[in-house]
Amino acid sequence: MQRQVDAVTKARNDLQKQVDAVIRVRNELQIQVDEFSTSRDAALAEARNAQVRIEKLTTQLQRQVEEVGGLRDQVETIRSAVEDLLNKLKDLLAH
Repeated sequence: MQRQVDAVTKARNDLQKQVDAVIRVRNELQIQVDEFSTSRDAALAEARNAQVRIEKLTTQLQRQVEEVGGLRDQVETIRSAVEDLLNKLKDLLAH
């Protein structure tokens, strides 16, 4: 009978060691999960910030493209006016 009690006690102790090991591993895994979650959240926040920055830069670029187009039109208008003036000046000098 004592042998059976000793065997059961040993088996219980062995199982308790296994349970303790499983709990330790679970705790270590939980720490890793928490770290991964924190990293994921930080990466998401960074991605959102990058998206906002991209949208702002896109808007700024579109505005600048429109401004450049307007400036081209102005340059063309000025060139045309300068050509007209040069032609008038040539005509005046020719007479």
